[in-house]
Amino acid sequence: LKFSNDQLNIRLIGISSQKTNSELMKFYRDKMPKELDLAINSSGSVLHKPELQPLKASYSEALKTTSLYSELVKELNTRGYRIISINFEKFHINANGSISIPDTYIDVTRSD
Repeated sequence: LKFSNDQLNIRLIGISSQKTNSELMKFYRDKMPKELDLAINSSGSVLHKPELQPLKASYSEALKTTSLYSELVKELNTRGYRIISINFEKFHINANGSISIPDTYIDVTRSD
């Protein structure tokens, strides 16, 4: 990785890797098992299920528990950067338990 700006965005696209997905699911199973079950077993519009709202609200916290995030923080820190925010769109959990997050935006700034 090589950065030349004081601020940048990192964009994660598509379905998370199997490892990241299992780490996200572990977070939800450990912290929000009832909400997870409701979301997985609910019907309706894929992106507008009200049962997804509690999980969506905790996605940034869940992402921070993954190896992907830890490795990213480590790499950024060695280059003098830190993560300042996480934003995302179109959060969904499939019936098979895979999490689809087509766009995750991680805002980064140079450390002072």
